[in-house]
Amino acid sequence: MILTLWDIENVSFTYLKENFSDFIDNKYFIHNDKNIPIKENKRNFLLNNNWIYISVKPGKDSADFKIQSIIKNKIKIVEEINLITSDNGFSDIILFVIKNKIKINLYTKRSSDKLLNKIYNKFYVKNTENINQYLNIIYL
Repeated sequence: MILTLWDIENVSFTYLKENFSDFIDNKYFIHNDKNIPIKENKRNFLLNNNWIYISVKPGKDSADFKIQSIIKNKIKIVEEINLITSDNGFSDIILFVIKNKIKINLYTKRSSDKLLNKIYNKFYVKNTENINQYLNIIYL
């Protein structure tokens, strides 16, 4: 199973539109409408294309915690994860996925140097394996 999780508050619809064909099943977009509402036509487009909407309560990092929870709950049954985010708070969950020897495709903006630096710095301190056999970065 391939799991796709989109932190829609950190990577907007505009960035991702060219990559929609990359995602087939098990697609979730996580959002707190109280912070920044998603336009109805965009929400309907996603829902009509088999994306599952997960609403989270207002609060700092509430979408992050929900995504982390989904990954930890499904880690035993997934073969690959597509994670769409530019939030540098995801470095630990990305490393968790890699340590479980699951391929992760990180769809991120070019401006997410902090996230990538945190991932590489933490990984190489603790491991001697090649991180690139599990981590694939797709710039949006």
